[in-house]
Amino acid sequence: MNYFLAAPKQRFLTAFSMVLSAGTLFSAGIDPAPSPYDLFWKSSTIQEITLNQMLAEIRDSAPDSKRSRSEIRANQASLASQELRFDPTFNSGFGYREATWYNNYYDPQANNPYKYSEDYARGFNSTLGVSQPINTGGRVELQMFNNYTEDKWAYAKGTNGQYSRPLQEQMSSLTRINLVQPILKNAGWETNERPEKLQGIQLQLAEVRAKSNLIARQAEFLKNYYQYSHYFREASQWLWLQQQYQNIETSPENLSKVESGEKEIRNRLIYSQMKTMESRFLLCNSWVAPAGMEQSLFVPERISPSLTFSWQDSYHQFQESYHHRPELKEAKLWREMQALQVESVRNELKPNMDIYGNYGYRGIGSDIDDAVSTSVENPTPEWGAGFTFSIPLSERRDQQRLKMAEEGLQQAELNLLKVESQVYVNTNVTLSRLAFYHDQWSIADEALQKMTEVRQLSDLAPTKSLEEIGKVKPILEALNRESWTRYEYLRSKVEFEQNAGILLQEQPELTDLNFEENGAE
Repeated sequence: MNYFLAAPKQRFLTAFSMVLSAGTLFSAGIDPAPSPYDLFWKSSTIQEITLNQMLAEIRDSAPDSKRSRSEIRANQASLASQELRFDPTFNSGFGYREATWYNNYYDPQANNPYKYSEDYARGFNSTLGVSQPINTGGRVELQMFNNYTEDKWAYAKGTNGQYSRPLQEQMSSLTRINLVQPILKNAGWETNERPEKLQGIQLQLAEVRAKSNLIARQAEFLKNYYQYSHYFREASQWLWLQQQYQNIETSPENLSKVESGEKEIRNRLIYSQMKTMESRFLLCNSWVAPAGMEQSLFVPERISPSLTFSWQDSYHQFQESYHHRPELKEAKLWREMQALQVESVRNELKPNMDIYGNYGYRGIGSDIDDAVSTSVENPTPEWGAGFTFSIPLSERRDQQRLKMAEEGLQQAELNLLKVESQVYVNTNVTLSRLAFYHDQWSIADEALQKMTEVRQLSDLAPTKSLEEIGKVKPILEALNRESWTRYEYLRSKVEFEQNAGILLQEQPELTDLNFEENGAE
């Protein structure tokens, strides 16, 4: 069964059984089963992928990143909608009405003086207009109204034999400009820009949270990758040493020493392999490997950052950069949003007063053309003005809303203080750990340099006797010590830089939230 095509649960069981078999099937005089790592390390189908490529995959393809992208797009659309609320609006309408009724009237000159007449009224109206909202909270409207009426009442005939009131038609046209402006509640530039400001903060919050989640995921991946890299090398070294024991020709005199040495190495090998597998599963939890690239995890690159470290420089770097930490930005944005919410509720408690005015020209005629030309050539001007005033009556309810908003603002301020305190404490703690493991790393590296020039497993020559193995063991121990302290230093470095807000700042493309340019779908 192909290990990498198996289901996740089956993968775990298979990997775990392979790790156990690597240690339990070994016995003196019998060749052990091939380690599962041989299958991966020596595979000719392994594709090369760098650490930065893995981090970029987390940025572009991880489910969390895709959810963040969707949230950012939704907030961008909402902000665009808020910005477009001041675009002009065209409106039009058309209506038709008709009424028919019967009248009973008396005509003494007729043979039958009691008659009924069918009377009716019909007409239509149309409107055209453009409305332009303005940023002061009001609006300006240009409107054109057309109204046509037709009435026929069948009164009794006069002496001339004609009805006393013939059919009457009338067409009127009115062109008018309206202005409505609040002068109390909801008035002013600041108030009417508040919805846009609130939505803009929501967008920034979405971006900051997405960046915070992305950096946290990449930081966790880095720490697991460094752990995996260390135990990978440690397992390869014990596997190499195990092979050296197998190459020794045993005799009754050295059999017990060989068996004892093999048992010791076997136990250390099993532990290193278990930690390697554990790290690999943790990596897969942060990084979903693309098809065909999973085996690349078994060939970690050697991470050799600079040994240069200065407590003062690191602390100064923290003081300059911690303001950029996403969690701190989020707390500040949340406080700003709560402050705007308080202002909005306070504004709603104020009385509301709107003033309005309109001015227009009306023309009357027998048809549309006549009415429109009259409104231009010989118009009848008309105008109007007034105001509306209202006071909220549910004062107790609104006061409670204001109290809730003020409590929210106070909680946001307390949360900001808490985040600042946590950033300060966590950064100093991780800086202390970083300094400690830097010293440990320096000591281990210095000891390794004094002992040998060997820096990697491939530099070691095969051994042929227990004496040679005895000389190689201290070198392997020193290599492992240097590798472990390097891993702890790198882990502490990631934690410090994450707390200080400087993680991956030298590689901004790895935390770039412009998913469109990155081509992530």
